[in-house]
Amino acid sequence: MKGITNDTIKKEIFEFMLDRGYRFYMNIIPTELLVVGKRGLTPEEKETGLTLIFSKTSYKNLSFDDHFIYCDMKFNGIWENLKIPIYAINYILDDLYDPSFVFKFKISSPPKTIPENKTNSTSKKPQLKLIK
Repeated sequence: MKGITNDTIKKEIFEFMLDRGYRFYMNIIPTELLVVGKRGLTPEEKETGLTLIFSKTSYKNLSFDDHFIYCDMKFNGIWENLKIPIYAINYILDDLYDPSFVFKFKISSPPKTIPENKTNSTSKKPQLKLIK
């Protein structure tokens, strides 16, 4: 399994869930590279991590590269810009109270070199359909 890393698996599962249109939850550990717009993290989230819900209407402007997921999500009715380090994804599950699956990941260290900005030639936008 040469070439498969913890972060590659996280990214593949994230893409799979998005492509199938599933609603899922993702917990991200607090890290200096996690950006949650102007809101930032609450004191509780600084301790337990940030849990996000991904569904067809919960985000917009989604893109990702080898190191980060970029999107806008609503917090208390306000759209915030997120920059989520892939290495900081702790788990992905389908239900908070009665999950039928949980992908729990080993938290890897930040990559030694991370691009300075979002413009990365390998950025990929998933092919999602807008349903009205």
